[in-house]
Amino acid sequence: MPFSSLRDNPLFQSNLVIPGASTDQGLNHDGERIFSQLVRGAKIGRVEVQELPTVEDALHTLRVQRREEYKQAVYIDPLAKLSITASDDMDLFLLMDKVNEFLAGDGQVMLILGDSGAGKSTFNRHLEYELWQKYKPGGRIPLFINLPELDRPDKNLIRKQLRSFEFSDEQIQNLRHHHQLLLICDGYDECQFLSNLHTTNELNRSGQQDIKLIITCRTQYLGPDYRDRFVPSVAGEYHRPANGRFHEAVIAPFTKNQIKTYVEKYTPFEPQSWVAKDYMDRLETIPNLMDLVKNPFLLTLALEALPEVVEGSLDLSRFRVTRVQLYDIFVDHWLRVNKRRLHEQRLDKSERETLYELQEDGFEKYAIKFQRELAVEIFKRQGGRPVVDYVHKRDNTSWKAPFFGPGTLLALLELSKLDPQASQAAANAISILVRAGVQFNGENLRGIRIPGADLTGGQFDSAQLCASDLTGVNLTKAWIRQAHFNAAQMDGVEFGELPYLKERLPIDSCAFSPDGKLLAFCGDNHSAPGRDKISVYDTETWKRIHSLQGHDSKIIGVAFSPCSRYLVSGSWDGRLVLWNCETGVVNRIMEGHSAGTSAVAFSPCGKQVASVSLDKSLRLCDINTGACKVYVSDAATLEPRSSWMSHIGNVTGVSFSPDGQLIVSCGGDSLVKLWDSNTGALISVFTGHTKPVTSVEFSPDGSNIASSSHDHTVRLWEVNPIGLSSQSSDSSDPRTGLAYSPDGRFLITGSFVGGVQQYNSETGDVALVIPVRTRGSECVAYSPDGLRFISGSRGGDLTAWDTQTGKAAFTMCGHARRVICVAFSPCGQQIASGGYDKTVRLWDARSGLLLRVFSDHIGEILSIAFSRDGLKVASGSWGGDIRVWDVESDITGLVWRPDALEFATSCKDGSVRVWKLVQDEETGRVAVKMIWSAGCIGLTVSDADFAGAVGLSAINRKLVEQRGAIV
Repeated sequence: MPFSSLRDNPLFQSNLVIPGASTDQGLNHDGERIFSQLVRGAKIGRVEVQELPTVEDALHTLRVQRREEYKQAVYIDPLAKLSITASDDMDLFLLMDKVNEFLAGDGQVMLILGDSGAGKSTFNRHLEYELWQKYKPGGRIPLFINLPELDRPDKNLIRKQLRSFEFSDEQIQNLRHHHQLLLICDGYDECQFLSNLHTTNELNRSGQQDIKLIITCRTQYLGPDYRDRFVPSVAGEYHRPANGRFHEAVIAPFTKNQIKTYVEKYTPFEPQSWVAKDYMDRLETIPNLMDLVKNPFLLTLALEALPEVVEGSLDLSRFRVTRVQLYDIFVDHWLRVNKRRLHEQRLDKSERETLYELQEDGFEKYAIKFQRELAVEIFKRQGGRPVVDYVHKRDNTSWKAPFFGPGTLLALLELSKLDPQASQAAANAISILVRAGVQFNGENLRGIRIPGADLTGGQFDSAQLCASDLTGVNLTKAWIRQAHFNAAQMDGVEFGELPYLKERLPIDSCAFSPDGKLLAFCGDNHSAPGRDKISVYDTETWKRIHSLQGHDSKIIGVAFSPCSRYLVSGSWDGRLVLWNCETGVVNRIMEGHSAGTSAVAFSPCGKQVASVSLDKSLRLCDINTGACKVYVSDAATLEPRSSWMSHIGNVTGVSFSPDGQLIVSCGGDSLVKLWDSNTGALISVFTGHTKPVTSVEFSPDGSNIASSSHDHTVRLWEVNPIGLSSQSSDSSDPRTGLAYSPDGRFLITGSFVGGVQQYNSETGDVALVIPVRTRGSECVAYSPDGLRFISGSRGGDLTAWDTQTGKAAFTMCGHARRVICVAFSPCGQQIASGGYDKTVRLWDARSGLLLRVFSDHIGEILSIAFSRDGLKVASGSWGGDIRVWDVESDITGLVWRPDALEFATSCKDGSVRVWKLVQDEETGRVAVKMIWSAGCIGLTVSDADFAGAVGLSAINRKLVEQRGAIV
């Protein structure tokens, strides 16, 4: 039996690190972190922390927990230097002083470099402990983050770490927006990262709360041009580095005084007869040993090994101690300790027999052989790169199989049923098995403990999971048909999907509250005009909490206030109604429009509501008094006192500035107007267009306004009271669509007949011209990374363009008529388009391949958008209907196997599945059981039994019930 089948297995670590990973100083780790260079040891699973009602209560609990977990018997403040090239002996400073300077200033990212074993992790944990000791409510919150423990820490880093501390989504949102955070990110090199954590986690977004980042990394991991991986970007502009916000320090080797201090602190904890002078005499006498132990990790090994190494030696001046000797002695000691731990563990019969066999052959000898063989293979096959990627289907015949094969992993699942301390190992094991394609259909997994496991795409049809610990398990796209979850712990389980809401009436408009707790939408009651209602749902339980009725005609739109306390609705009856979201009571009715409203919006400050109407006016109302800025009324009587028309002709567009202080509007009178949102005063009238202006938009930083017109131009206006266009660009045909790049530096626009133009949004200079003369480019959209944009044409095709070169990457053909709208998914991997052929089409953004076609609309598609999670696409068509589509697969074929009760299915997503009809001998019930599958898998839970599941959230309970599960 291989050594890795026992509990002292790398899988018992929350991150799988193979020999060669970084190490650090310290005695309190019991050798386990030190020995991570060979095989990680056992780790007790996550401590369950009960969620408390307030953020400060939760922070208090976390503070107590983290202080109790800190156990550093010997700690020496490390010295540091300014750069890698600086001398180890000159201009050194205390690293803690440099960090405190960073925390007190306006820096955003600090990089701490150091050799393997220099003490980076030890410093990080001590820093966190010191900051928690000094913490007071409202102060900066330190979060120690072991990066290798998180899945994809380059995205949603804060949320993932706080979820691991049992913070609720509401508490996490509160912390992100109302508290100062310090993210202490340890082990950047162990994750094999190449990305900039500050940028990929969008920590420089405008309006982001004060968040600082400390990152530690091994010096040897980085190349000469490493700064781009760490320097933050200018707020709101991801392509401009903020070099002044970046700090750096390099941990220096221990000095002789530091070594002496460490020895003096070490001696009282070591049950040896030696005193501090004995250790120092040996360290200074043995040649080259003092140079070796300038590394804190090697100093720890030397102090532990010296009494045994020098025993019986008389002339120490001729004695030689090498780094390899120190490692070998320590490893032998560590194995003896963990052999005793195995004897104390509860093992089943086969595991106990295996342990006896290993003892007969020499436990330490066999274990060292296993580790040495693994280390040799890693250096031979991977050039020493410490992280081993094992995929069973790909690697089951490779050199990796003897070390990481599934037999060992399955044994860990069984062990977790008996030993709670094996839960972390079991969670890692089953995550690897699922990723390797191992299926668990019909398996008896009753009582397994796998908290936090990633079972994405796993197959568990008819599996027994009763009384299992599934806390925080990810079941996205898993197949769990007819699986049993009675008494299973399912707190924090993720299915990767949300339930839907079914209404009797067509839905015209919907909106989420900013805090995410409410969803409101209005339906069109054609059979009973004037009886339209607004439905408000609680997004935690997905139950309707209000049915609001107060308009005399069709409701065209709803919008929440930024504080989520109020909801405003607009209608064809010309009135705006302000609702209290808590009580469902009307707070205020604002009248004045002589025709129906066509759009409503709250200002970012939440004090005003803007509305545009078919009566060609724009009104700005104060929600507290009802007084209007553009259509002025007496606050006491609400009687009109004077009237001010915003445009002569239809108002075709309106937009708030990012800070909410300004409003820009445009209309059929060819004018663009800038208004003060607080007073309603007209600031500027931008003249230059000669035909109706079709759309208007502020730049992300609010310094410029872009407008497009039927006069064949797009104009950029500087936000000032002069009212002149800073630049304009004429073309030979009307401009039809426009979009800002994600960083706000560029603006692209399409045209009715001709091509696409990309402008510098600051100067108005044309940065790129792409002629598309034959079919025009009616709609445009940037990819989330800003590297590509898409244009849709009147001929029915779409083209992906490179934003730097202007060259076409590929063309997507499929629409039979004109393409009107296009959008990228949030992840940038899919493109949705709609047009006059009444279809919505889903494309692969990397290859241009057509993935799905949705064709239930009865009118031309005019608008399209992805949900934030990218799992749904919403489309609006001529006639007012809005449809929401699941981005999932359809079955394209079915065939029965000859002479067997088996059949196979194929899907549009490229998946193939084989099924079998089985009959229960006792009940006679016939069921379908999946035998195997290949390709994409989606979440399927039909007939799964969740009736006795513990901790399953209301929203997940609603989801599985809709999918056909028993709840």
